[in-house]
Amino acid sequence: MHEHAEFKKDGGCPCGSGVPYEECCKPYHDGAAWPGDPETMVRARYCAYAVQKWQFLVDTQLPSSANPGLTAEQLAERASDVQWQGLNIVGSGISEEDDERGNPYVDFYAYYYLPNGLHQVGEQSYFTTKDGKLYYTSGVQLAPEPVRNAGPKVGRNDPCPCGSGKKYKKCCGRSA
Repeated sequence: MHEHAEFKKDGGCPCGSGVPYEECCKPYHDGAAWPGDPETMVRARYCAYAVQKWQFLVDTQLPSSANPGLTAEQLAERASDVQWQGLNIVGSGISEEDDERGNPYVDFYAYYYLPNGLHQVGEQSYFTTKDGKLYYTSGVQLAPEPVRNAGPKVGRNDPCPCGSGKKYKKCCGRSA
């Protein structure tokens, strides 16, 4: 088993917290601590996928009819070609289930590479507490997050971003 090199670039935890892995999710993965809130659980579970801590994923999920007897080996086999790239938590709250208390949930998008390119998965993850510990119970797929251009839009008559000094329409914009 190996950790993916792309997570070592900035020294931060794969979950995106900005804290080193050793101080962030590693204590959960090693069994020294247990995530106490739903967002921390989502981050720790995402990170477990990224650093291949399959048993943590099994241990933090309540068994359900959707995945009876899920094993660490099954998870490892399913994710053999996956390279996790990032996590974006977009919301959280309490569901309005039949019981008066409801269950906490977290909405997130995770990004990953497969041999055929970059992909995303979105989920509203649900949690419950059993014996004083928080557990993942299930999830509902979210619609894909729209792709947005992060940079400023270049107009036809603006200087070309390549630095040639020409207008965009006379330079790199010709092939666009």
